[in-house]
Amino acid sequence: MNNLMKRLISLPAFDYAITLLIIVNSILIGVELDYEHALVRFLQDIILFVFTLEIAARWIGKSSAKEYLQSGWNWFDIFLVAIAYVPESLIDNNELLLAFRILRVFRVVRLLKAFPELQVIAKVLLRSILSLIYVCALVLLAVYLYAVMGVILFRGKSEVITGVGAIKDPFASVPEAMFSMFRVLTGEDWTDLRYDLLNNESIVYDGMVTFFFLSFFILSAFLLINIVVGAVVNNYDQVMAEDKGKDENEIAIIVSKLDSMQTKLESLLEKRGAK
Repeated sequence: MNNLMKRLISLPAFDYAITLLIIVNSILIGVELDYEHALVRFLQDIILFVFTLEIAARWIGKSSAKEYLQSGWNWFDIFLVAIAYVPESLIDNNELLLAFRILRVFRVVRLLKAFPELQVIAKVLLRSILSLIYVCALVLLAVYLYAVMGVILFRGKSEVITGVGAIKDPFASVPEAMFSMFRVLTGEDWTDLRYDLLNNESIVYDGMVTFFFLSFFILSAFLLINIVVGAVVNNYDQVMAEDKGKDENEIAIIVSKLDSMQTKLESLLEKRGAK
């Protein structure tokens, strides 16, 4: 049985079939939210059963359970398939039921397992989280610093129509100013903030307003965001180097085994020739 499962899971057709089912399952998850139909639920049940068989096949096809469970993706598969078997009727709490349904939607993430390239990108993003946290902290510090300066310089000197009737001062308070600076960071009509301030007669130096916004935009949009890109690219290179190293090690092991087999074969042939 072990050898049969090994041959099955090593077939390209097996991976293609599972990938196709994952894609169909992802589409049906969206369809099921808008069109509840018995046929859709029946197809989902069939796909769930096939996914269960896939896990069993991959489990049996490994040399040991430890080898199968060493992969985090396999744990992820088991978790997603297991929660799909839990009936919603057992959950009475509406908030818990909502969270449970959201967890089921994460079956779409199985698409990452179907495509090795997506796995590499996911691994890069996970590894970049720590770097991104520090960069986000630096961005937040810059936003807070400029927000405080904006409140000191521009409070009560401009107003922005929100679109729902109310008029807001973008620098009325530090939290509001932080939101305004985040608007500048995203590039969303941030020049309107400058023009509103320039229309105020109490602003003596127009260049001060321009310098304030341009300096923040250059610092945040150009420098800090490039740091984020650099951190992701650096981790991408590291992941690719590690994967390449693993491939080279596997090739070296295979070559070593072939050399050993060749040596044994030559030794056996020499013994037979001597006889």
